[in-house]
Amino acid sequence: MLLLLKRRDNRIANRILAGILAILSASILLHVLSHAGVLPLADNHKTLISLLMILCAPLVYFYTAALTAYQFRIEKKHAFHLLPFGAALLLGLPLLMAPGDLPQAAVLAGTLHALASIVIIIYIAAANVVLSRHARVIKNNFSSFQKISLNWLRVFVVALTIFWIFAGMFDVLFKAGNWDVVWGASCVVIYLIGYFGFMQPEVFSAPVFDPKIVISTESPKYEKSSLTPKMAEAQFQKLVIVMEKEKLYLDKDIGLSCLAQKLGIPLHHLSQIINEKTGSNFYDYINAQRIEEAKRLLLDPKMNNRSIASIAFDAGFNSLSAFNAAFKKFIKSTPSQFRRQHTV
Repeated sequence: MLLLLKRRDNRIANRILAGILAILSASILLHVLSHAGVLPLADNHKTLISLLMILCAPLVYFYTAALTAYQFRIEKKHAFHLLPFGAALLLGLPLLMAPGDLPQAAVLAGTLHALASIVIIIYIAAANVVLSRHARVIKNNFSSFQKISLNWLRVFVVALTIFWIFAGMFDVLFKAGNWDVVWGASCVVIYLIGYFGFMQPEVFSAPVFDPKIVISTESPKYEKSSLTPKMAEAQFQKLVIVMEKEKLYLDKDIGLSCLAQKLGIPLHHLSQIINEKTGSNFYDYINAQRIEEAKRLLLDPKMNNRSIASIAFDAGFNSLSAFNAAFKKFIKSTPSQFRRQHTV
């Protein structure tokens, strides 16, 4: 946790993650102490854990938001996310303050446990929505995104969702929800998020085009756009000429922002032009040209001794896996198959 707090990049995200890990560590400690007999009041310790998890749930969402937003900040308007914790605290306070077991202790503890499950599922679902939106953003802004796709976070968020939904279903249907397993599995997943989060580089170091203004990916329509059809055609021809002459797609790190500056075109206009004129997002637009370059290299007799990986890097890709995936998407075959089919 100290390492996360000391990192300069992703500072807010790392502080949130440190808070998540601290809460989980406290929950695990309470669980261990209860099973060891140090905390004899089972309902009390369950109440504390439920309260901690209700507090933790919004942090998972905020961590996801902080990783996927440019210059994310915690603001006063975010305070309403503490309402579930406040309500749960008022509900559980009698149980926590009671000197002994209350007659309704089991009911209160069960109610808080159910509330914790509902809150966790809601916020994990919200984090999933943020990650889905992030996937659209990076495809509209980057030509490669192996290090910023956050696929690892999506896997872990989905895993958390599955744990809690199935545990809740078993508890409701069969009164047999194994919550010890769920707590344990959830903690393992969150600690894995901590590890990968520590290794995660900053995603956005500059403003990006936000596809929220795009109504449909398949048929983009831009509301209140100042770009006229005549302007769009002129700027698109400018884009085509520059791409053909300078082969900017060979730059492994080319992004929408960099290309917009190069062309002197507003960021949102360039994204609109690419979407409307090519029917694809920025990621596919650049990679389609890289694939054409790769095809040219694969068909060149002088390149017969060059490896597929070498050609992939020469064509502008920064990984062989990304090249293979793009080649199969656009050509419907692997690079090796394509080379064999066209080798005389």
